[in-house]
Amino acid sequence: MKKRFIILLVLSCLLFQNCRSWTITQITNTNAPISPKLPALQKGSIYGQPIYTPGMAYYNTDIGTIFTEEVENNLTDPFGEVYGTINYHTNMIQMKIGIGYALVSGFTMMVPNLLGFPMGNYKIELETIVEIRNVKNELIGKYKATGKGKASVAMYFGYGSVTALRKARADALNNCLINIRVQIQQDVLRLTTELKNAKAVTGN
Repeated sequence: MKKRFIILLVLSCLLFQNCRSWTITQITNTNAPISPKLPALQKGSIYGQPIYTPGMAYYNTDIGTIFTEEVENNLTDPFGEVYGTINYHTNMIQMKIGIGYALVSGFTMMVPNLLGFPMGNYKIELETIVEIRNVKNELIGKYKATGKGKASVAMYFGYGSVTALRKARADALNNCLINIRVQIQQDVLRLTTELKNAKAVTGN
């Protein structure tokens, strides 16, 4: 039994040393930015937490980075006076890890994994909500979308377990935000008018 465990441990180390690398900068964003863009908005969370929160560091940093880049690159003019806030929240709808792959890997002493057979396959489905408020904190737009992402834990063509989970979550969120961008585009003229009118009334 001890010998079997040592063999599995060695094979696992070999597998994770030969997995593909991935960083948040590899997220691909389809569709053009909205036009015209909204005036500058303060970014945050619907429930008031900072965008970058402690705990599950990779996950929270990835989510904050993707949301920040979406707002600054595709939704708003990041410079000038701030006309309100744009906040987000994500809910996990479903996460599957492909337990069947792990069972096969265990029963076969991970030998097929050395040839690229997956050890697991993360499938994530997220719901994302984005709210836009004017400088009086009045809700003027609320948008919701679901998105899916997946990534395999495998040698050569797949990723290590942590990296695969990060990638699947990041892709799911990115797909949500692409959908929400389309919705905001349909409302952009109304949103811009209401943001500017509230700013003029308050004088802030």
